[in-house]
Amino acid sequence: MIILLWRLLYLEYPEYLEYPEYLEYSEYMEYMELSYLRDFISMFKAKYTDKASQQAKAKFAA
Repeated sequence: MIILLWRLLYLEYPEYLEYPEYLEYSEYMEYMELSYLRDFISMFKAKYTDKASQQAKAKFAA
């Protein structure tokens, strides 16, 4: 029962939980690659949306 609950939580909120021992190494690596990719995309979006908003503010102020 506890393992089933852990699996449901892991599928729902994988970034908040540690690496469970029942996952195989390849699944763990896939999960880590996806989390790094998700982090990179969020940083990329934040950088360029911030830059675009600053340019828009500069045009509006001028």
